[in-house]
Amino acid sequence: FVLVYDTPGELLVSACQTLDPARDWPQIEATLAQGMAQWRQYHEALLAFYLRHTRRCLLVQRQQVRHAPDQFLALLQDRTTAPWSSPPPAMVSDTDTATGAKDSSARLLTRWVADAVTDHFPAARQLYEELQLSASLPHGTAPGTDRHALWQVWRDLGEQLHQGTRQRQEIARQADQISQLTEQQLAQAQHLATTEAASLEQLACLS
Repeated sequence: FVLVYDTPGELLVSACQTLDPARDWPQIEATLAQGMAQWRQYHEALLAFYLRHTRRCLLVQRQQVRHAPDQFLALLQDRTTAPWSSPPPAMVSDTDTATGAKDSSARLLTRWVADAVTDHFPAARQLYEELQLSASLPHGTAPGTDRHALWQVWRDLGEQLHQGTRQRQEIARQADQISQLTEQQLAQAQHLATTEAASLEQLACLS
């Protein structure tokens, strides 16, 4: 049996993609607590099954299988007679191939926030650590987003916010210019109206 486990943070990432903040926000805490309880229930059963049948099972972390398929295949070859010498096509996601490292900034930040939120669920954190210690193929690093990638996203976000600030300042400047031009046009119109009225009075006097 190949038993695949995942981080509790990934559960929250998936939840964030399906939640409608306007509709679901009042129940967000209960929704996340329910999802985390389901995550624990599934992974507790997964770990218990693995510990009872360790010789017949592989316990692998989902992300690590994708990042290190050769290690995964080596583990399979030790347990089976399958003649695999390279990752099977099913292990290479079309999305991963098309986008490469193009994990969206929104998803990276969401994952970072999700990992921070899991700190409020210590039982889930502890269970994940137990899975890591018992796994045949644990995650290569601590759960969470790569710090360098996250720093790049943070820097890009800062630049976007800075550009947004500059754009708002430019819009405000242009709005001031439009307001000034409007006032000038009104003043000119009033001046023309006054001049025209004075001219009409002069013509009336001459006639």
